Amino acid sequence: MNAKCPCCGGAVAPTDFIVDLNTNTVTFRGQRRKARRAVIDVLYAMHAKGVGTARYTELIHSMYGVCEPEGAFNCLRQAIWRARKLADDMGFQIQVVEKVGYRLALRRAHA
Repeated sequence: MNAKCPCCGGAVAPTDFIVDLNTNTVTFRGQRRKARRAVIDVLYAMHAKGVGTARYTELIHSMYGVCEPEGAFNCLRQAIWRARKLADDMGFQIQVVEKVGYRLALRRAHA
C-alpha cells in the first residue's frame, strides 16, 4: 500500500513501513522495533488506511474487535501515546485529525 510523503507528496515505498502482527514488530526503513500488541494493532489499522484517516471507532475495533470494553477510548489514547513515542524514535509521525482519528505520516527518504 503506497503512502504519500507529507512534505513533498512523493510515494513512500511499500517496503519502507511494515507492521508484523505475528511478531509484534514495526519496521521502518530497516529499523525494526518490538511493541505492545495494542500499539501494533493501531499502527496496522492506520497503515491499512494508507493516506486516509483511521477513525477512533476503527482503531478501537482493531484493538478489541466486537468485545469493546468500557473505557476503550482511554486505552486507545494510551496506545496512541506509546505509538507516537515509537514513531519519534523511528522517524515517522502520527498526525491527529481532530475529532475524527489519526493518520500515519511516512516521510520518504529524500536524496
